[in-house]
Amino acid sequence: MDLRDAPFEHTALRAFYGHVPSAVLALAAERSGERIVMAVSSFTTVSLAPPLLTVSIRRESETWPALREGRIGGSLLGSEQAELARAIASGPMQQRLDNVPVVTADSGAIFMAGATSWFEGELVEEFPAGDHLLALIRLQAIAQEPSVPPLIFHRSVFGAVHAV
Repeated sequence: MDLRDAPFEHTALRAFYGHVPSAVLALAAERSGERIVMAVSSFTTVSLAPPLLTVSIRRESETWPALREGRIGGSLLGSEQAELARAIASGPMQQRLDNVPVVTADSGAIFMAGATSWFEGELVEEFPAGDHLLALIRLQAIAQEPSVPPLIFHRSVFGAVHAV
């Protein structure tokens, strides 16, 4: 083991962070007739009472400002949805949900079919965190599909959880 002191090279730090497996979360909503979606791989639960989670958003995100107001649908993607994860992580914002089966709530929150779990929530507050924002979201409704394993992002590739 050869520990390196800060400052770290950007590529070395990205590789280090890549060793942390994470689920893939799609955040989506309809705003002014437009379907908006973004992929997030850095998020965590925070509190049971009240029900809160945080998502980490790049400050340069062009999608987040269009998505952050009102109700947001969160879909924890299933293990068969790697192609969907790639599609919603890039490309023109207005085309990311083309040909994607979704459910849109009356509130405008959008949910991906085939996910392992879903939530509807609202932004409570944002906190600056380096080159990212931590968005604190209060959950309003939740649902799960236990038979669908989650999609995992690890070392820049997608995978699935397997019991050992």
